[in-house]
Amino acid sequence: SYFNFWVKGMNILHKTLHVILLSFLHLPIHCRSYTFLNMQSVSGGSNPSPPTPATARQRDSKADAQAFNNYASLSAIFGEGYVRNGLLTIPRSVKDVDGNAKRTFLHQIPLSDATNLQIPPVEVHPQIQCRLPSPSGEKVAVFRTEDNSSDKNAKPRQVVEIWTHGGSMLASRHVIPAKKHGAICFDGSWFGGMSWNPDETAIVYVAEEPPPKTSSFFATDDGGDGEKNEDGVGGEYTLGRGRKETWGEKYSTTSRLTLYLLSVSNGRISSIDNVPRGIDDTNDDSLGGYTLGQPIFSPCGTCVVYTGWDAGGGGRMPKRLGSIYCYQRSCRLYRSLVSHLLASLDAEDDVADSAASDDPCLCLTPQRALSRSPRFVVCTPDDEDDTEVRLVYLTNEEGFDTHDGCMALETMDWNLQGDYDFASAATIVECVPTPKLFTNDTQNFPGGLVMDFPGLFLNQLPQECVTPDGNYIFVTSIWGSMTRVLRISLVDGSIYPLNFELQQNLDGGEASASADAHQRSQRVICVAGDDVIVAENAPNQPAVLGALSIKYIDDDFSLHGITFGGIGFRDFDYPPIPSRTILAPLPMAVSAFSSLPATAALPFTYEILTHPNPDSNLPPVQSILLLPTNNNNNNDTPPPLIVVPHGGPHSCATTSYFHSYAYLASSGYAILQVNYRGSTGFGHDFLTSLAGNIGVTDVADVVAATNNVLSRTKALVDGTRVGICGGSHGGFLACHLIGQHPELFKVAAMRNPVTNIATMVTATDIPDWCYVETFGPGSYDYTKFQPPTADQLQAMHAASPVAHLHKVTAPTLIALGLSDKRVPPSQGLEYYHALRAKNGRHPSKTKLLVYEDNDHAIDQPACDADHWVNAKQFFDEHL
Repeated sequence: SYFNFWVKGMNILHKTLHVILLSFLHLPIHCRSYTFLNMQSVSGGSNPSPPTPATARQRDSKADAQAFNNYASLSAIFGEGYVRNGLLTIPRSVKDVDGNAKRTFLHQIPLSDATNLQIPPVEVHPQIQCRLPSPSGEKVAVFRTEDNSSDKNAKPRQVVEIWTHGGSMLASRHVIPAKKHGAICFDGSWFGGMSWNPDETAIVYVAEEPPPKTSSFFATDDGGDGEKNEDGVGGEYTLGRGRKETWGEKYSTTSRLTLYLLSVSNGRISSIDNVPRGIDDTNDDSLGGYTLGQPIFSPCGTCVVYTGWDAGGGGRMPKRLGSIYCYQRSCRLYRSLVSHLLASLDAEDDVADSAASDDPCLCLTPQRALSRSPRFVVCTPDDEDDTEVRLVYLTNEEGFDTHDGCMALETMDWNLQGDYDFASAATIVECVPTPKLFTNDTQNFPGGLVMDFPGLFLNQLPQECVTPDGNYIFVTSIWGSMTRVLRISLVDGSIYPLNFELQQNLDGGEASASADAHQRSQRVICVAGDDVIVAENAPNQPAVLGALSIKYIDDDFSLHGITFGGIGFRDFDYPPIPSRTILAPLPMAVSAFSSLPATAALPFTYEILTHPNPDSNLPPVQSILLLPTNNNNNNDTPPPLIVVPHGGPHSCATTSYFHSYAYLASSGYAILQVNYRGSTGFGHDFLTSLAGNIGVTDVADVVAATNNVLSRTKALVDGTRVGICGGSHGGFLACHLIGQHPELFKVAAMRNPVTNIATMVTATDIPDWCYVETFGPGSYDYTKFQPPTADQLQAMHAASPVAHLHKVTAPTLIALGLSDKRVPPSQGLEYYHALRAKNGRHPSKTKLLVYEDNDHAIDQPACDADHWVNAKQFFDEHL
């Protein structure tokens, strides 16, 4: 039959193919590869060299992993430090790639000139969340999160330990009842904060309010605590009750923070109830209201000053929007009296939860759209009766729609009774629209400071930033492509940008230790008596710590108002402030692949470049160029160039050490970090000029900066091998550039890129970003929450990289964090699948990395390492 004939034919064909396959498998490997490559060539592909054997690839991957981990091990990321009893205590964060975790080590450094004692760093136990020293240094409060050994299913319990005798004796432990409040907020960079009272008998801190009690419709009991809220039945999955409205990316569990007082002597805790509640004071869910944070006791100890973010209670926000890196969120300063509450906590009978009779709270900055980061300044002359107290804080009267902006510094008179004087509020440092330029010669001007003071670009004031006499504070602010330490007079507002060189102390005191001495980034850690503790780092120099003596800072060079007065600061023609280096931290291995020989100079240099701005009314565009000195031992051929526009867009690339860029530069790649229009640190007008023009002016600035480097008389880089790399808005630009300029950018690697604003606007935690950056300031109504119109969606699409996707020819690597709430992973997936389909028979030109448990930053150590090694190998293959 026909069927039998077909079966017999198939058997013969099967045997024939089997013989052919066995013959092929016995061929040498290179023969098999040669056959495959010829087939690829016939199908229209290129003729690459034979692939690397597996063993060689393994060697290359091992070398790449080792190199990455070495540069990650050099990184020295320091937190805020403090000095008590002549000892600097400062934490250092270290990546643990093997364990996919972050470890914290505590450095304790004697500041006395008479000792060279080096105390090895001690690892902080993972249960310890925070150490808070008292003002005198006699006590240290240690906040811990401990597993409940008696109930494995219970949430970890929160414990406060009080150590006395300078932190040497554990005097008491206080277990916080689970019903008292939710998780304590230890986010010292934004919402969190805690403070001792002057008597060192109480601590104010920030924690989540207890959530409303809810239960299932089908619950048969009260949950075992004897309480049942009938109003909460069926509310398990209701937003605002069983489910919280949160502050988005990085704050996915942060909703309604409020303030709590802890009595150190007996461990009693009570919420501060005379705080802003909102339009509907009876509402007990997590919608609306205020989120409170950054508390600080007044010097008299009778009141607490803090920041309150409008979460719907003030009528300026219909819902919580993403907060991380979004410094435009409406916030004001408030004062709450706590005298009666403190007395009730210290009472002998158990009345800690009784109603406090303190007066209602007061808003201290009602006429300011933004006010945050309160600090008290005490000036005590010889006659203590003349003690002066001032409140210092960051503010912006009108606020801004962009996610960052220039801030002003204000003061307000206070007194030792806890009263304030509204009329005394005075602006010490104004916002700066556009700084004065020193020179129009943007091509040949050396160094990074080409302009006058550009305004304050900082998120918080340091915790301990005031000089003992109360006349000055020290802050860190972005100035062009650097971070600088500034001394600000609270008397007349004069600004002194500190000039010091810690690295020269390590180089034998040579005044000309490095040509880049004036381009490094610097930061203030804290003020300690007559010393200012500072940090200094550069792209090829991990951070070192040092101390400056306040008495050596010369007032002759202060900047009065916002002008230099012709002092020539741009040329640094006054001598550096005497300094001493107190810690040059040694590397800490981040994985088993780390191989750490003696510290040596990193094999690349860096330079700040200036480029003409098409808008002559604004400062020039700047970039930071990293150039390898070894070029993989190929000195005859200039290195390939990887252009790196920063994210934001309203942030800034600074001359700081980043292990990822050090890894790429040391692997033979030149790196160009571009601070395009829209960056911070160049004045407020420079920043806002980008809003409404994304995909146009930022793209033009990156292209111009790239061409500027390529057109140098001496070929610094290979103009035929230019790649692009960026994350978030940097990824947005990378997608735009390979679409708008495929002839220039040959390879792209991006992290969580914005690819289609029209499909992002209803899924992101910052919908306002989509409107403001597409249409400009004033285009988003923060009092409402409305979906985009058809015309708006069309404009958003036109401003997006997908509008140019049909022109893309570059091999593209995309890395996505699937827990990203800022730029939904659907953005990268949409772009990836469109490119992969477009590439047709060459899908290898498009590669996707997926990190399930990572958010926008992809900052889990193992995933961070995997991403950068993949990116480096992708550039190796295609560039």
